[in-house]
Amino acid sequence: MRIAICIKQVPNTMELSIDREKGTLIREGVPYIINPFDLVAIEAALKIREIKANVEIISLTMGPSSSEEILKQSFAMGVDEGVLLSDPKFSGADVLATSYTLAKGIKLLENIDVIICGKQTLDGDTSQVGQALGEHLGMSHIYNVKEIKEVKDDSVVVVQEMEKDYLIIEIKTPCVLIMSKDSYKPRTPNLKMKLEAKKKNIIRYTSENFKESELCMIGLKGSSTRVKKCFVVPENSRLDRKIYIDNELNITEILYKNLLKRE
Repeated sequence: MRIAICIKQVPNTMELSIDREKGTLIREGVPYIINPFDLVAIEAALKIREIKANVEIISLTMGPSSSEEILKQSFAMGVDEGVLLSDPKFSGADVLATSYTLAKGIKLLENIDVIICGKQTLDGDTSQVGQALGEHLGMSHIYNVKEIKEVKDDSVVVVQEMEKDYLIIEIKTPCVLIMSKDSYKPRTPNLKMKLEAKKKNIIRYTSENFKESELCMIGLKGSSTRVKKCFVVPENSRLDRKIYIDNELNITEILYKNLLKRE
């Protein structure tokens, strides 16, 4: 069995600030880390290897050359190989273009049985890439997976966390599993694992690995959305106003008029 894990290098949001004039994030001098939700995805893949023989695990990321560092971190946890999708043409990608690029990278790997993703990222926080990846690849996908209970030759049995209940689902492979944030506690690499990580291989793909007809689907060109502006919501933005309504039939109109007054 071959497992691909999608991981991402993200800025440490505890140290991020916003340029109030430009409405953009200030990324200069901010330390980057592996997305914490993706650490859970890595651990889930390692758990599969503990219960099934002959499992190869590959971590895959899209980003600048500095993203090699998080691939090396995944090696130290036990991942076998890494793939870096890096090209200036990939930059500015939204969910649609990011998932398309990742899907292309997975297709280039061939014979992937299970793809595992974290629930969301600290920076984009859309919780949509895993599902979009499954759609691009034509694979079934399950969101908010709490536990991987059993791995068969052509299917995986998982526990999906719902709002109040849990579902046990058997899904045919190849498939995409999007892990819930509390499903597994990521292991801490020891010294031996860190030393072994230095010997492992990183495969690099660029836009040159794409067909000419596919280039319109990547980066800013392939994105259907744009971030217009980032801003900080004032702490004391609530009006704390009480509205008295004597006729429930007019409640929508009354609230609408009060919102207009607020603006």
